[in-house]
Formats: sequence, structure tokens, C-alpha cells
Amino acid sequence: MKIGNEPIYRQLATPYSALPVVTLLQETWGNKISLYRPHIAKNENWVDQLFNKPDAIVVGTTDPHNVAFVCTASGLLSEHGSPLVGFVNPTTTIIDSIGHRRDFKNINGLTVLWKP
Repeated sequence: MKIGNEPIYRQLATPYSALPVVTLLQETWGNKISLYRPHIAKNENWVDQLFNKPDAIVVGTTDPHNVAFVCTASGLLSEHGSPLVGFVNPTTTIIDSIGHRRDFKNINGLTVLWKP
């Protein structure tokens, strides 16, 4: 499958009704995540948990047009306790990036869109 000319790597279901399915493109996986965050690429199940069972979904901090999926499960935290965060463009439903972000350790003060 492709979106435009871009091959799709995976499509993931989410619990958020405004974005029931998000798309991870092959380019994002191969040229961003696998290259710059190999620890995430080696643990692809983290990506499943992040989007299938997030702890919160909030408005992005760097780009408020993006939606941030936040997972604070102990097995997914960085060595410094930063949660795993995935950013999605809600217009295209495409995952822009995935990584550990210390600025999401405390989501108080962020605009929460969804919580379980």
C-alpha cells in the first residue's frame, strides 16, 4: 500500500476516535526511526503499545497542530525516565516522529485530548 508515492510501513489502530488509525510510512521508519533511534526500531512492540494503548493523547508542544501520543509504561521509559512520545499530523494521520521526550514527563499544563 502507498499514500501518494510513499510506501506504508504499518497502520496502527488507536483508541482516540478522532484518529482511529494512524500511518507509519516506510521512509519515516527507515530514514528517521531506524537510523536515529535504533533502540526503538529494535523494540517494534513499543510502537504498538504507544499507539494502541497510550497513557494520554495531548496537543503537541513543538508543533501545536500535531497530536502527541504519550506512553509512560515503565518498560518504555528512557533511562532518564522520559516517556515514549509519537507525533501524528491529524490532517494526514501520518506519524511524523517517535522518540523519548523529557518535556512530556509531566503532562499537567498540556492540553489533554484523551485519557483512558
